[in-house]
Amino acid sequence: MTQRKQGRYGRRFRYALLPCALLCFMYGLWGSMEVFTGNAGGFRFTYFEAVLPLLGVTVIATLLLSLLLALLPRRHFTRAMVLVFALALCSYVQNLVLNLDLGLLDGEQVKWENYTAHGWKNLAVWAAMLIAVCALLLALKKRTRRVLRVASALLLAVQVVSFGVVSVQHLTSDAPSARDPTYVLTGD
Repeated sequence: MTQRKQGRYGRRFRYALLPCALLCFMYGLWGSMEVFTGNAGGFRFTYFEAVLPLLGVTVIATLLLSLLLALLPRRHFTRAMVLVFALALCSYVQNLVLNLDLGLLDGEQVKWENYTAHGWKNLAVWAAMLIAVCALLLALKKRTRRVLRVASALLLAVQVVSFGVVSVQHLTSDAPSARDPTYVLTGD
C-alpha cells in the first residue's frame, strides 16, 4: 500500500473516531453503568469493578468501528459516519425524552400490550430523526465531516461529564457493595 493511501486511511480513521466513540461510549459504558446504578443491590460486584472492563470494551469497539469505517470506499465513508452519528443522536434523544416511566418495577407482571402505541410512536420518531439528521448533514457537503466532529465532541463531552457525576455519586454514596452479604432464597 502506498504512503498516500495510508495517509488517506489514517485521516479517515481520525475523522471517524469521535462519532464512533460517541456511539460506543453510550452503549458500551454509559448505558451499562446506568443499568447497574438502578440495580446495584442485585449485583455481586461494585460499580468501580465493572467500569474498567467496560471501558476497555468501549475503547476496543470504538477503534474497531473507526477502522471499519476508514476502510470503506470514499463515497460511502461520509455516509457511514453520518449514519453512526445519527444513531448515536437518536439513542441520546431516546434516553432523554422518549423512554417511558414504567413506575415501580417490583416483580408484578407488566401489561406490555398497553405500551404498543408508544413503541410505534418511538419508531416513527426514530425514523423521522434518522432521515432528518442524515439529510441535513449530507446537505452540508464539504462541511459535513467538520460538523460531525464538532457535534460528536460536544455530545461526547456531555456524556463524559454526566458519567463522571454518576461515578462521583457512587464514590460518596451508601450504594450496596460486592462486600455486603447477599441473601438468596433457595429451597434448602
